[in-house]
Amino acid sequence: VTSLQARCSVIAAANPVGGRYDSSRTFSDNVELTDPILSRFDILCVVKDIIDPVLDERLARFVVGSHVRSHPRFDPAGDDDGGVSGAPNFHAGAA
Repeated sequence: VTSLQARCSVIAAANPVGGRYDSSRTFSDNVELTDPILSRFDILCVVKDIIDPVLDERLARFVVGSHVRSHPRFDPAGDDDGGVSGAPNFHAGAA
């Protein structure tokens, strides 16, 4: 009889309490997970969104513009702002 070690990888995510990470609190307090649960993970990473309205606006315009431009009915000839104005130019006759 033989036995084999079973190993697996788990990637998990947790949002901070209240929606914002508080650097003055511990990780476990921010996500409200107990130490016994957290001790099961080998690596804990905190990814924080730094609030920057200008950068957030640029990123939002890029994401929305990319989505609009990839639409099959998007008309690049009538687009003067990269498809980010919120009013996409679609071919009226296209299906």
